[in-house]
Amino acid sequence: IQKIAVYKKIASIENEEEYEDIKEELEDRYSVIPPSVYNLMDIAYLKKDAQKIGIEEIKEDDFGIAFNFADSEVYYIESLKKLNKKYKELVVLKFGNKPSFTIKKNKINNEKTLNIIKEVLEYMVD
Repeated sequence: IQKIAVYKKIASIENEEEYEDIKEELEDRYSVIPPSVYNLMDIAYLKKDAQKIGIEEIKEDDFGIAFNFADSEVYYIESLKKLNKKYKELVVLKFGNKPSFTIKKNKINNEKTLNIIKEVLEYMVD
């Protein structure tokens, strides 16, 4: 039952402050936290950021990690243009009924994938 409570807390992460609070609480309670738990926390946090900017799906393929928007609202198009200015070498943009962007795998180190995704999403949320 304790595990379920921890998973629920992790799934409820809404912002950086909650992320840090849960991280502190887990470190206080269990001392050593496995990397898989930190990854789970990162993924929960990233999903919330993705939802905030209208991303309905994140999927990985051989080329990279694709972020698909729910529809073609002008806001998303402007966000993609902003993203392209800063991350031109890292992302590929697709416009259409459901715009998307893909972070190219060949441009990132596997160990840093979550950090890059977090950085890109936070940039778009701001």
